[in-house]
Order: sequence, then structure tokens, then C-alpha cells
Amino acid sequence: MKEIAKFLCGWEACHGVFHAYFWFTGVEFMVAGIHFTDRANALTAVADLAISAALGWYAWRRPARPPRP
Repeated sequence: MKEIAKFLCGWEACHGVFHAYFWFTGVEFMVAGIHFTDRANALTAVADLAISAALGWYAWRRPARPPRP
């Protein structure tokens, strides 16, 4: 499961950079009937950053130590 989380962490990070770039440049576009304005790109970039951070924390954290006998 952690390997899948690492992959998805990278995927979300790239997706967030994509939306952040369009947010800062002011590009608006439409995909599958959804119009991405500056506000939508900003919200998507921030959400992708939060998801990527959570996945990265889960994927690369150390496992809990087993209890000592």
C-alpha cells in the first residue's frame, strides 16, 4: 500500500504544479464541461498540495516499533 501511496503522491504533486502554473499565468480552460477559472485552479492547486503532503507523510513515515517483550 505504501508503494501505491508514493506513486499517488507524485501524481498529485505534478497535478498540483500543473494547476498552480495555470493559476499564476491566468490561463482558463475547459475539460469535460468543467470550466477552470483562476479560482478553480487555485483551489485545485491547494487541494492537490494537501493531498500530496498527506500521502507523502503516510508513504515515507517510519513503521511503528513493535512492543518489547
